[in-house]
Amino acid sequence: MDQDFILIEKYLEGELDAKAKEVFLQRMQADSELKARVNLMQHVDAALTDKGALALQQKLETIGASYFNEESIEEEDIEADQKPQARVIPFYRKPLAIAASFLLLVTAAFSVWQMQSASLSSDALYSQYFEPGNLNEMVRGDSTEDIYTTALQQYRNGKFDAAEKSFQQALAKKPGDITLAFGLGQTYLNQTPPKLDEAAKYLKTVIDHKDNAYIQDAAWYLALIQVKQNKIDAAKMNLESVKKYGGELAGKAGKLLKDLGR
Repeated sequence: MDQDFILIEKYLEGELDAKAKEVFLQRMQADSELKARVNLMQHVDAALTDKGALALQQKLETIGASYFNEESIEEEDIEADQKPQARVIPFYRKPLAIAASFLLLVTAAFSVWQMQSASLSSDALYSQYFEPGNLNEMVRGDSTEDIYTTALQQYRNGKFDAAEKSFQQALAKKPGDITLAFGLGQTYLNQTPPKLDEAAKYLKTVIDHKDNAYIQDAAWYLALIQVKQNKIDAAKMNLESVKKYGGELAGKAGKLLKDLGR
């Protein structure tokens, strides 16, 4: 069996010890393909535990139990009345009941499949386009410089929980700082599972600040979050904004917009 598959399974089940988990997170940080596989397995697990799917399974079991229970009752009635001949069930009764149940189940199954397909499609697009953002070293010249350096190192080493605390500590000292807000947003996106709502909050802060070095990147990652959350119209608006700034991200935004043209 694929060793990475086993590792991913252990990681998602929380069976890796602290050292093994740290090494695995570092690999994910450096290997976008591995990260995409982890995301995909998370979504498959989520689909298998989807409430709609579970409800459908329960409906199948209920109808099945009801059907076979009805058969048992009919057999008991025959034995109780000691009728030697087989009991004749009207033709119109059984076939129509079975057909109606079957149609109900097919319709329900199709609805669940449609919902899950849409979700998986959005998740697949997110996994395809998402890559960890680069955080740059800089001389800040203020009280947050040492904390930022620490947070940056933790981020690059895949220690995202520690980086989250460091960025939060720095932001407490300098609220509204765009570099720190973008760094914290990126940290949330790279945690497992990603904290999408928290990341979106800080990316919006960067975008609302208007002219700054991170605005295109912030709009790109916010659009990816919205794709994953099936907020397609909002995602398209942000992708159009990304295109206005040109460069490599503009090309990716154009491609993703075509993928969303459904």
